[in-house]
Amino acid sequence: MDDEIRKLDCKGCGATLEYSAKSESLRCTYCGTVAQIPRLGDNIPVDATAIVPLTVEPKTLTAMVYEHLAAEDDASRIGDKLDTYTPIDLIEQATITKKEQFYVPSYIYHGKYVAQWTASFGYDRQEEYTVFENRRDSRGNVQSVPVTKVKTVTDWRPVNGTDTGQFSVIAYAGTQLGEATVDATSLVEEMCVDSLVPFDYSYAAGIPMEPFATAVEDAYQARAESKVQEIVDESVRQHAQGDHQKDWHWTGNIEKETVNILAPICHVTYEFKGRPFHMWFDGTDPSRSLADERPTETIDAKQESLIFSQLLAAVALIVILPYLFLCSDRMNTFAYWCVVPVMLYGLWRGFVAWQYTKALRQYKLTIINNSHQIRQSHLAQMRGASGNDATAEAMRDVTVNVPVLPKLFWNYDHFVFPAVAVILLLLGYLQFGTDQRVSPPKETASSLNYVSPPKPVAPPKPSAAPAPIESAPPVTGSSSVIEGPVPTAPSAPAKRAEAKPAPSAMKLPDQWKPLGTGATRLLRVEGDHILGKTTLREEDVRAGNSIVMDVKKRGGKYAGETTLHLVSRSGQACTIRWPMELSTVTPDRIEGRSMIPPGAATLDWSSCSYTLPSEWKSFTWVPVN
Repeated sequence: MDDEIRKLDCKGCGATLEYSAKSESLRCTYCGTVAQIPRLGDNIPVDATAIVPLTVEPKTLTAMVYEHLAAEDDASRIGDKLDTYTPIDLIEQATITKKEQFYVPSYIYHGKYVAQWTASFGYDRQEEYTVFENRRDSRGNVQSVPVTKVKTVTDWRPVNGTDTGQFSVIAYAGTQLGEATVDATSLVEEMCVDSLVPFDYSYAAGIPMEPFATAVEDAYQARAESKVQEIVDESVRQHAQGDHQKDWHWTGNIEKETVNILAPICHVTYEFKGRPFHMWFDGTDPSRSLADERPTETIDAKQESLIFSQLLAAVALIVILPYLFLCSDRMNTFAYWCVVPVMLYGLWRGFVAWQYTKALRQYKLTIINNSHQIRQSHLAQMRGASGNDATAEAMRDVTVNVPVLPKLFWNYDHFVFPAVAVILLLLGYLQFGTDQRVSPPKETASSLNYVSPPKPVAPPKPSAAPAPIESAPPVTGSSSVIEGPVPTAPSAPAKRAEAKPAPSAMKLPDQWKPLGTGATRLLRVEGDHILGKTTLREEDVRAGNSIVMDVKKRGGKYAGETTLHLVSRSGQACTIRWPMELSTVTPDRIEGRSMIPPGAATLDWSSCSYTLPSEWKSFTWVPVN
């Protein structure tokens, strides 16, 4: 019997070892692993009463490792930036350096519980209540009115009861798995033990067994008690009723029995470019595994800086574009055409940057997908699933299809265009400021008191009410000195510089009146401006009321504003401005429109605003014969 030949598998590579019982050990000729001679009673924990037989073979572990290396990259691992991917040559370059199978000690706790629980259950109901809100009536008066609303009210009721049930949990009782880089103990504590059998050495022949290192109660308190409490807590909450629950509490009596078992675990180590990586397997189900993160490589894609592109596009949309619409009437041509190119360039660059980001993401996704396809081809070649020629051709196709890294702009775009944009904006700003300083101010009521026209005009009848540039709503405040339609008023008038008006090709009569009823207006032309003043009653002028207009030619029309200055009987003054446009201007007819409040609106002297919103109203003027 001493010379009896026995056969064992190498724990490192799975090759068959032949040795004599007289030998103490034998080194594998393939991987150099030393195989110890198993002896009856070696490393058998005396506390083991049951065992879960090992069913996974070494060649299965090898296949599972390579499947793991060929698997698709997990989206949660590579992240949204897609900066890393699994190396294409991982399967070719990875080398399995260690395979081991062993049994680890564990405790199975079987038992039952009786739990007394208490909680509060909430039931929702709808309840009406009344609040007082300020509402404005048809006359504009604010009144406090009752409003009925509905709210949800929860009625809470205390409840108690009893729950019973059974549990079965596993706790690891060794130390070896605690040194793993992953939570390998979960493979034991979540293992299916349906195949559990009474302990027999035949199941563990030639397989190392880790001895028990933790007492029964210590293992229960450290690893199993919290699991039992979770089972009881989940069972208790099954009694929930109502729409809401809170204040769960329970106390219970737990009875348990313990079974000392040995559970099978498998461990594989592979190296890639000199770095070790580990995988752990359930010894009964190789699909249950835990592994270190696979090796990764960084995608070599130097990205263009898009911060300036995004900032410039935002400025163009949020600042420059609204500024052109709101302030273009106060900008000269040079300043206008300094701002427009910057806005257009900002929008264009923002669009191109968005397209570049999409192309770069597609480029990275292609690299990641190609890596997966090539690794799958390597795996198929290892398994012999396809011929060598077909596999090589598929690998060549995948490699050739890798796209070229997209380029966003030419080399100096990140410096030249920003510099040009800043210079254009600065020139436009300086020119705009200069234009504001030298341009003539708007006409005011005082500066319109020029010499009366050669032809005398009959003064308006005393009963006639002053009319604005167009029909405006009356000011009905008790302290108003103006009755009838009210126009708009100037802000703090600034005197026009003493300069001769620029010669104009168009001559307009001095006095104009609206078709229908309304006050007479005095107009004159100064360059691109038409200045006007409404004739008011003598008492209105003495009170400080005035109506002036200033419109400037823009393209085929004139645009500007009418300014109304009102003074109440108590001395309170209000200045109001209305936008105005003249679409047709000829010596015998003027047509246009102005944005004024409707006739039913009244002036609020405290806020210098009308009670109803303004609206556009058209008008027509003709010369006074």
